[in-house]
Amino acid sequence: MKKLIAVLLCLSMMLTVSCRRGNSGADDEDRYLLELATWNPEAAQAVNDFLEKYGKGSEKYDKTAYAVFDFDETVVMGPVQDQVSVYQVRHLMFAEDMGPDKLAEALSEGLEDVGKSAGTAHSKKNATYGGWIADITTAYGKLQEKYGPFGPAGVEEDVLSKLKKDGTYEVFVAKMLALRQLVRENEPEDVSHRWPLFWFAGMTEDEAYAVARKALHQNRDTETEKAVYASDDKASNAGKASVTVTLGASVPDNVIELLHALSANGIKVWIVSSESPLTAEAALDEWEAADDVAGVLGVGLKEEDGVYAAEYDEGGISIGTPKDGKWEKRDAPVSAVPCAEGKVLVINDVLVKEYGHGPVIGATAAQDGFNFCTEFSSMKLCLVFNRADSDVTDGAGLLAEICCYQADALGYDLEKAEEAGDTLYVLQGRDENGLRSFLDGRYTVKAGSSDEVLYKEPEAGAVDDNQAQYDYMEKNKMTTAEAVNNFAYRMSGSSQENVLGFPYGFFEEDEFQGYHTNE
Repeated sequence: MKKLIAVLLCLSMMLTVSCRRGNSGADDEDRYLLELATWNPEAAQAVNDFLEKYGKGSEKYDKTAYAVFDFDETVVMGPVQDQVSVYQVRHLMFAEDMGPDKLAEALSEGLEDVGKSAGTAHSKKNATYGGWIADITTAYGKLQEKYGPFGPAGVEEDVLSKLKKDGTYEVFVAKMLALRQLVRENEPEDVSHRWPLFWFAGMTEDEAYAVARKALHQNRDTETEKAVYASDDKASNAGKASVTVTLGASVPDNVIELLHALSANGIKVWIVSSESPLTAEAALDEWEAADDVAGVLGVGLKEEDGVYAAEYDEGGISIGTPKDGKWEKRDAPVSAVPCAEGKVLVINDVLVKEYGHGPVIGATAAQDGFNFCTEFSSMKLCLVFNRADSDVTDGAGLLAEICCYQADALGYDLEKAEEAGDTLYVLQGRDENGLRSFLDGRYTVKAGSSDEVLYKEPEAGAVDDNQAQYDYMEKNKMTTAEAVNNFAYRMSGSSQENVLGFPYGFFEEDEFQGYHTNE
């Protein structure tokens, strides 16, 4: 019976969206609304409600209104920075003066202690970062001597075919990508997100952009696949290495439609990336969506004599604005890394200063966006793209629960959420297989699977923590603010204050300011 009601509700929402689009009346004749059939009807209705109420030409339209979107796994489906890293390494796209010593310097930068053990996740030897770097630079030196010189344009296909038969090339590729994964697994996000930027050291901005653009062009038509890169250098510092990387990334048609709908209705769209703005700019250009974006904010490298140095630009945030087919660049004096709480600081210091208020609509797919999507009271609507890979110890898992709770237990639509003083959170499902696309519901199909899942699948015989947490919200009739503020802060399973009996939460007290605390 519940499934029948859900189907009827979805049909009703789809009909409502279609009718409003076709019968908008003279005043709204040019209103651009979402209409792709692959939207979750709840998401399409929420966005269209928002556009009709706050879009250009409406009584409540504010020309300073703007949206903030995360980039990785939000604008782009698939691990976009990994596509760039794999392509760059496999095609040996490095600065012309990048020798083994300079590569060692670039790979060491940003790591607080190169003598730190990197663990055994990708090699049986418990080598240090320094050991991994030594293996990589030794292999790179041999390749450079035999096949070089290398440059930002990469090697020719005939050289690449020879390289693929060379065991030293296997060592270099596998260990560069394994070290990339080890940094991601072992270091804080504000380090791991920025670290691959150092691979661009010695390049000009245009050369680094070209690397990203070529990588994305190559992988946009690649169906999602798991690629394994392995080395057989047993006697080295780190020993035999192996790493699995997901290939394939794309900007879904739905995201392109959403960006255009917001832009056409006078809502400026800003992409705030915890990585290099170059990758976001390259993606927007590759999918011809740059004209619908006001700009991109991200971290940059320091420039010396017109080329990137292996050093962060600690003096500010790099801002790219599309104009006449190019990206105009400027810097803002913000020392925060736009990651998690740092995204809020960057939004306050750049966008709030420019427009006088916080974002009115947002989109995210990860914990990295939890802070800005919950702290700003200006946020009317937040779209959560469901990766279905996060439990109760991750912000994306809690956001997915809140989306379902607001819709099913609180009965929210945009109007009811506003009456309650809340942001409306709506979950959008995805299919991560093939060329990647959205699904017309909340559920997601994970890469390599055909099953639709709402939350992260628990281990066999384990409690579904997400569902248990949702059930607690429903049983206790929690408000959105109570759900966010109670479950965002880290709680051990043994704490007397724990209301669930298992660990939950993901922030310490100083990492999250609380629901709607930022005006």
